[in-house]
Amino acid sequence: MNSSISPKAYKQQTGSTRQYSREYDAHIFVKSHRENIGVIPQNLAFRRADEDGDCFTYGIICQFTDAAGKKKDYFKYVNLTNEKISKWVREGQNKQLCELFRDGQLVKLYFDFDFDKKVDGVLQYKTLSEIQDWIIDQFPLANKETMNISGYTTSEKHSYHIIVLEYKFIYDAGAGNGVCQALGELCTENKDFGADESVYSKHRNMKIIGNSKPGKQAKAAMIKAKAAPSKVTSYKFEKRVQ
Repeated sequence: MNSSISPKAYKQQTGSTRQYSREYDAHIFVKSHRENIGVIPQNLAFRRADEDGDCFTYGIICQFTDAAGKKKDYFKYVNLTNEKISKWVREGQNKQLCELFRDGQLVKLYFDFDFDKKVDGVLQYKTLSEIQDWIIDQFPLANKETMNISGYTTSEKHSYHIIVLEYKFIYDAGAGNGVCQALGELCTENKDFGADESVYSKHRNMKIIGNSKPGKQAKAAMIKAKAAPSKVTSYKFEKRVQ
């Protein structure tokens, strides 16, 4: 399937929202952010992942060109094992993949920090060490030595994804008053640390290390962790919560 084709055109051509992909060696399910047809394909992917038992659902970042000639993003979804994801990361393959969080999944505590604002032409940011100290202030069992950190720094932006191995929680964005909401509020109250509250929203997509949007090279990832890169990629635990 050409990643530039719109989901509507794909559905018209195939008569289905599912198609086998040789690249991923799995069936893909189309979800569109442009049209109100996305929920059913996403649920189909969830249902198949639950039936398989050893797979998680991932988002494939795709693009189409609208009538005005502007490129817009949408997602296809695919169910993959952690072993397959880890292999691709070790090999440095850019599959344009994002992890997708679902309510009820056991996940590791994670944060997303972005600094892109300037004052008088100077980028305003916190150092990585300052960010880690802030996390430990909020979660005393957190350890700098075991934090899994990926990210990049340029003159225009500093960005970090940090996973804290000492804490875990049941993802509950759909509840509206659970851990995800509390984490979002914590980030909102600490905007000066660049914490992004939106990463705790329902069915959130988070790019995997070494993956990017179509036509773009993945930024060189900085990985600071004692774990191998294959262990850094997944926010989720190997086993599902029953």
